[in-house]
Amino acid sequence: MLTEPMFQAVAADKAVVAAQVSAPNGQTFLSDVFNDKWSAPGKSVSQLFQINPQDAVATPGDRPSEVRATESGQIAETVARYMSDHSKQLLDLPDQPGTAVGQRNPDLVINLANDLGPYYSTFAGSESVPGVGHFENSDQLAKMYSVLASNPTAGVDAAVATWGQQNAMATAYGAGRAPYTYAQIAGQMQHALETGTASAETALNQGDTYRANWREAVDGARYDTAYKAAGAVLGYIPGAGSTIKDLLNVVGP
Repeated sequence: MLTEPMFQAVAADKAVVAAQVSAPNGQTFLSDVFNDKWSAPGKSVSQLFQINPQDAVATPGDRPSEVRATESGQIAETVARYMSDHSKQLLDLPDQPGTAVGQRNPDLVINLANDLGPYYSTFAGSESVPGVGHFENSDQLAKMYSVLASNPTAGVDAAVATWGQQNAMATAYGAGRAPYTYAQIAGQMQHALETGTASAETALNQGDTYRANWREAVDGARYDTAYKAAGAVLGYIPGAGSTIKDLLNVVGP
């Protein structure tokens, strides 16, 4: 049986966490993480997936940094794919119909939205983070976003991080500093984000309440955190680094 002290004991050891989520019983492990009712609610268990922007991309030639980036990427991709593959279940929990994971364990989903922040453009098809796979199509990406959007705060945090990355990529292309695929990926990110958010709103069936909570989350969004995550990643892509720096100077509340 999984316990929160167990999570706290191993959370800092990314090698252990990466091995667990990719093990033969990894999907069962993730099912327990997402479906159980955690105290705090879900804050402690979310420490398992905590990833700093600096952990996402390795410092060339720095072996410990390279190992940590590999482990962090493995965790991020596995968790993102789990959310996408099980979005229908996570938006309507089997043991509590009408309740989504973002309602049962809000801190888990909110923290995940930020921990996955450096990887959104990579999931969409860029090479922002080497060694991390892409979703095969925008529908899979949208399903991941739908799970995050089951909590409005998490949905807004994911949207802000996505916006920072997609705009940097599109602007880099428009300035002639990046290939046309940047513009395509930016469009796919926007489409998936909008589709996933709409799916979450429909699944939760809360109407004006959901929209009011979303607006409240927008007003309190952590723009600085999301933009820093975007900058940390896109700085490694030729042509995008200076673009994100310009965006940081003009966007935000």
